[in-house]
Amino acid sequence: MLKINMQDEILAELGKMVIVFGLIESELSDMITALVTQGGNEAVGHIVAAELSFKQRVGIVDSILIFAKERAESPNVPDEHKQAMAELIACSDEFSAMRPRLFQAEELRNRLTHSTWGVPQGDPQSAIRFKTTAKAKRGLHHQSETFSLKELQDAIHSIGETWGELAQFHAKYLMQESEETEEEE
Repeated sequence: MLKINMQDEILAELGKMVIVFGLIESELSDMITALVTQGGNEAVGHIVAAELSFKQRVGIVDSILIFAKERAESPNVPDEHKQAMAELIACSDEFSAMRPRLFQAEELRNRLTHSTWGVPQGDPQSAIRFKTTAKAKRGLHHQSETFSLKELQDAIHSIGETWGELAQFHAKYLMQESEETEEEE
C-alpha cells in the first residue's frame, strides 16, 4: 500500500474535492443534455457536453438560458405561455447569478489539484501546496500556501455548497421539464 507522509484527513479532503467537483461537472452535463435534447435523443446532449471544458459547459448553459429568456420576453408570447416564460426568465437570471460561484469553485479546484503537496516542516497537522508557473506576462513564479485541516475542509465545503446549489437549480428548473416531456410520450 502506498503511504504518503501526510495526515489521512488532509488526503481525504483533497479526494472529496476531486469527487465533488466531478459532480458539478456532471450536473452541468446533465443540464446541457436536458436543454439541447428537449426530451429527444439524450445521446446528442451527452456527446456535446463530453467535448466541452468546464468554462464552455457553464457558457453553453448560460447561452441557451439567455436565448430562452430573450424569446420569453418577446411581446409575441401567447397568454397561455406567459407563466412558462416567466419561469424561463427566472431560470436564466438565477443561473447568471450562480456563474461567479461556479467559476470560483473551478479556480479553487484548479489551485488545489494542480499543485504538489507536502507537509510543512514542524507542522504535521497541516499541508502545504507548491506551484511553479512560467507565463510570458509574469515570468517564473513560485507559489506556496499552507492549509490547516480546518481551512482545507472549509475550502472543500464551499465547492460542495456550489454543487448543492447547482443540483437544486437543475431539479427546480430542468428536471421537471424533462419529466413533463416523458409523461407526454
